[in-house]
Amino acid sequence: MGIFREKIINPLEDFDWSDLTVAHRAIEGLLHELKNNRHWLREEFLNHSPAERFETAMSSREPTTHFKWLIFRDPRCLFEAWIHEYKGAELLRPGYAIVPHNHVYDFTSLILNGGFKHISYSISRDQVDPGLVNDCRVSDEFSITKDQVYTLGSDQIHSLTEIQPQTTTMVINSRSRKPFSEEFNLITRRIVRHYPLPSRVAESYPFIDYI
Repeated sequence: MGIFREKIINPLEDFDWSDLTVAHRAIEGLLHELKNNRHWLREEFLNHSPAERFETAMSSREPTTHFKWLIFRDPRCLFEAWIHEYKGAELLRPGYAIVPHNHVYDFTSLILNGGFKHISYSISRDQVDPGLVNDCRVSDEFSITKDQVYTLGSDQIHSLTEIQPQTTTMVINSRSRKPFSEEFNLITRRIVRHYPLPSRVAESYPFIDYI
């Protein structure tokens, strides 16, 4: 990495990550600086060799609603940097990010292109069965467009709608605060927990009994 590494990644590596609220406030400042210097990011990707592009692809993911391109993963697991490329209507499927959900981590995001409507929810769980939604209300909704920066905490429940064509964001997430995220199905009222792979292998491989 060239100037992007120097201006964005190196400062992230030097952060004091003991207070994630303070860290994400500082991340917002870095992303505002990147907003005004987009050529740092463009030059980084334009200079990638075919081998580097392939390595990026092999480290990345494809959820139902977007492509997650890994830019950098801190070897101490303190933070990750991603490009989120949202899918067009022909590829978009129900799931994250268009259903109510939360995350295992806090993240700060810069909208590089496009935009969407961001919806926040207040959800109460059933007192008898905490795996069920008792009540769900929209607590806030607003449009987020190109060049805006925002931060979301791991326990905040949200969804995206009205995703514009070619919406692309840069996302920096800090370390996981909890072992699972949750998806809230407002039709069945069921709360589904999603355990990321590092959580699934904390004690053993989950598939070992099926071999």
